Amino acid sequence: MSCKTYARASNRLVIIVCALCLLAAGSLGCESKGSSSIPAVTIGGKSGAPVEAPAEGAIVADDGPIELGPGTKEQEKLLIEAKKAFLTDDYEEAEKHFLALSKKEPISGPTVTAALALGQIYIDAKRKDEALALYQLLVERVPHVAEVQLVVARSFVGAGETTHAIRGFKRTLELQPDFVFVHAELGTLLAQAGRGEEASASFLKYEQGIYAMAKALENAQTPDDERLRIVETFALITDDRATQALVAALGDKHPHVRMMAATTLGELNVSAAMGELERMAIEDPELQVRMAAKSSLTSLKEAPADSGATLRPTQVASPDELPEN
Repeated sequence: MSCKTYARASNRLVIIVCALCLLAAGSLGCESKGSSSIPAVTIGGKSGAPVEAPAEGAIVADDGPIELGPGTKEQEKLLIEAKKAFLTDDYEEAEKHFLALSKKEPISGPTVTAALALGQIYIDAKRKDEALALYQLLVERVPHVAEVQLVVARSFVGAGETTHAIRGFKRTLELQPDFVFVHAELGTLLAQAGRGEEASASFLKYEQGIYAMAKALENAQTPDDERLRIVETFALITDDRATQALVAALGDKHPHVRMMAATTLGELNVSAAMGELERMAIEDPELQVRMAAKSSLTSLKEAPADSGATLRPTQVASPDELPEN
């Protein structure tokens, strides 16, 4: 494989690894540190209580979505070696480490990362059959993790495998209905495949989902953990309705929601939120929230101005089609 081809693979590897941060993230992702006065979020009517740690590298099923474990020490070491090989342009060695890691048990964040990186290497090297076989094996090994199904579905799109991609997007939505943006991706793919009626239905579900989630985030009666999940989902969406709801969430009653909304707006480069973030950085009663607001302000001032781009594949024709609050 040429150095140029591997360079492309290296760039895409960074994207894959970033996407897989979802796999290791907790469902709330905003634990307080030190002696913060921020109260714990109540989940399902119960405050968080200590639980027994799962076995190393195990996939754990609880009341929420299934998540991948961090991997064994051997797996983590192999992943580090593979990344080092990439950084030193030793591409054949990197491929060898990724291949070895992708076959390790138990299945974990590092093994999935390795499989996806290896698949991208195969695609860039015109070894499509090997990539498709690897992707298919991965979705069979990890059938219950929505983020894995999503990343693999997108990989199938890149490989031109529409049927596999559509199946993957549908499976993602079965596992994680909160990923409303997947309806838009699925709708686009269905439209390209000439399946107009199904595409319209997917776009409508996207519109309805965005509307319902934005309303729920703005509603103070929505449970705290649900509002937090909505903020996390909106961090993955470029849509002005989601952005507006995030700006409104800067005034949420719960400090964790305010903190996550502030961080997300900075990550999304929403310059329209700067005024409210400046107020929060000075006036919010919680130190962690003020720090999050200041961090986002710094990012916004250093980044290009927000383009205001939105992802609105279709408009709902009638308010009657929208879900009730």
